[in-house]
Amino acid sequence: MNVIQIDDFFFNNSHLCWPLENPITNLLVVWILQKEGKLKERADTSPIEDLKFVFDNFKLPFVDASRLPWTLPTQDAENMYKNFKAKLIESEKDNSSYTTDTEILLNYVFNRYREQILFYYFNEQVATKTLVKWIEEKTKVGVCYCPFNSILNAEDALIGENITVDAPIGLDPSEYQTKNLIHILMGNDKKISTTINRYEDPLYDKQKKYELGFSCLPFIKKTEFSNRSLDQEYVEDMYEKVKGRFIVIVSLNFGIGGLQQDKKLREKVLSTGRLKAVLSLPTGFLAGTSVYTIALVFDEDGIKHNKISFLDLKEKEYIEEGRAGRKFTPLNQHAQSEIEKVLNDDPETSAIKVSLSDVASQDYNLDIGRYKAAIASAKVLEGISTVTLEDVAEIYRAQSSQSDGCGDSYYEISVSDINSYGIVETPKKEVSLLPSNKALRNIVRKGDIILAIKGSTGKVGLVEETQDNWLAGQSFVIIRLKNSMWTPEFLFRQLNSKRVRAQLEMLSTGGVVKLLKISDVKAIKLIPPTAQTLIKVEKAKERRNEIISKIKELQAELESLDEIFKYTEMYLNN
Repeated sequence: MNVIQIDDFFFNNSHLCWPLENPITNLLVVWILQKEGKLKERADTSPIEDLKFVFDNFKLPFVDASRLPWTLPTQDAENMYKNFKAKLIESEKDNSSYTTDTEILLNYVFNRYREQILFYYFNEQVATKTLVKWIEEKTKVGVCYCPFNSILNAEDALIGENITVDAPIGLDPSEYQTKNLIHILMGNDKKISTTINRYEDPLYDKQKKYELGFSCLPFIKKTEFSNRSLDQEYVEDMYEKVKGRFIVIVSLNFGIGGLQQDKKLREKVLSTGRLKAVLSLPTGFLAGTSVYTIALVFDEDGIKHNKISFLDLKEKEYIEEGRAGRKFTPLNQHAQSEIEKVLNDDPETSAIKVSLSDVASQDYNLDIGRYKAAIASAKVLEGISTVTLEDVAEIYRAQSSQSDGCGDSYYEISVSDINSYGIVETPKKEVSLLPSNKALRNIVRKGDIILAIKGSTGKVGLVEETQDNWLAGQSFVIIRLKNSMWTPEFLFRQLNSKRVRAQLEMLSTGGVVKLLKISDVKAIKLIPPTAQTLIKVEKAKERRNEIISKIKELQAELESLDEIFKYTEMYLNN
C-alpha cells in the first residue's frame, strides 16, 4: 500500500467524520496489528475494539472511548477503517507494493500534519532530555509526577528501573492514546506507567506526594475549574505535591504577570528559596506555538537558594544553526552543556545569578531581560550620579483615540510619523473627537517626548512644533519635563542613546507584540546634564536643523528635475 492510498482512506476523507488525532491513532493501530501479525484475524473488528486490543496486549491502561472528545466513530468512519484494513491485507500478498518499514510510514504521517501534531508528540528537545535527566540524577527510586504528560520523551529519559510515571492525562485523553502507540511502534521497551485519572479534574489527588516531577503545560488561558490559568493551577499543584526536584515549563506570562494573583503565587513558590534556575527558552522551542516559555527548576523541599540562576537560551549561540526564527527552534549541544553547568553549579556557566532579595524587590519577576538590563546599566553607570526619568518628568499613558465620527478633527501620531532624525512630523491619521473623549488627554505640546511601549518598544520621538490638534497614539507614553534644569533635546538624546535603547529592549516582554511596563519606563536611569553639556547639545541641535533644511532644499530641487525629465521623456515618445 502506498502513501496515496493512505491519503485516500484516511486524510482525504477524515473531515467527514474524524478530527486529526483519530485518523492518526487508527493508522498507528492498524500498523501495530500488522507488525504483531494480528491484522488478518482482526479484519472485521472496529477501531475502538482494535485500540483496546493493542493496549491490552501491551499492558497499557486504556481510556474508555466514551470519555474521548470524539466519542465513538460514525458508521461511515468505521467502514472506511475496515476497508483500509482489507486493502492492507490484500497488499500483503504483493510484496512489490507493500512495505514493512514502519519508520517510512511514520515519517510520512507526521510530516503530513507536522505543525498540528509536532507540539504534542515530537518536542524531544536536547534541553528537555537534560532537564529530565537532572531531576532523576539524585532520585533513583520513586514516582515522577507528570501532569498532562505532553512531552513524549519525558518517560524515555526517566530510565531508572525503579522510577515510574504518574501522569494524569488532563484535558485531552486522545493525546495519551496516540503517544503510547508511537512508543510501541518506535520499539520503546520501557513500559509507561501512566495512570488514567479523572481528566474532568486534573488536580485529582491533592494529598498524594511525589519524589520528582516534570511537566510542560498546555497554554490555555483558563481551566474548567477556576478563573486561574493552567500555569497557576499546576505550578502551585506541583509545588505542594512534589517534595523532591521538579521542573515545569510554563509561559513567560506566568513569570511576569502583573495581576495580583500572579504576584502572590510567585511569592508563595519562590520566597522559600526552592527555585534553583530559570531557563528562558526561544520562541519555537515548543513546536507549534510562538509562545515564549521558561523552564522553572525547583530543588528538593528544604533546600534554600539565596541566588537564582538565569540562563538566556534565546541567544543565537544556543540555537541550532539555520533554525533561528523558524516555527520549530531546536537548541544545540552548546545549550545542553550550559544547562548542565547551571544544574550542576558549575562556576564557569554563562548564567547570571540574581539574589532572591533582588528578585523579590521586582515582584518576583522571572524575565531574564530585566536582570540583564540592570546588570548592564549598573556596569556602565558605575560611579556616576544618576536620577530616574520619573524624577525629572511627568509620564502619561496615552489613551485609545477611537473616532467619535463627529466633533473636531485631530491627528493621531503613530510610530511611522517619527522621522529618521527622531522628530515627530505631521501625523497622517485623522480622527474626529467630541470634547468629552478621554483621548483629548493625549494632546502633545512643543517639547514633549513620546516613547513607544507597545510594538516598536523604545522608539522615541520629539515634538518640535507647536500644535493643538496632535494626539499621541495609544502605543505611546507622553514624557513632559518638570525640571527646568533639563531641556527636551537633552532628554530626547539620552532616551535615544544606545545605553537606554539596549536597556529598554531587554525590558520589553511578550512574543509577537512587545510590551514595556510603565513602571520600567519611570525607573530608567539618567545622567543629569551640566551647563556646558546643555550648551553643546543646543548648538548641535541648531546645526542639525540647518543640515535638515539644506537636505529638504536639495530634495525639492531633485523633484523639480524629475519633472523636467518626465516631460522630456513624454515629448520624445510622442
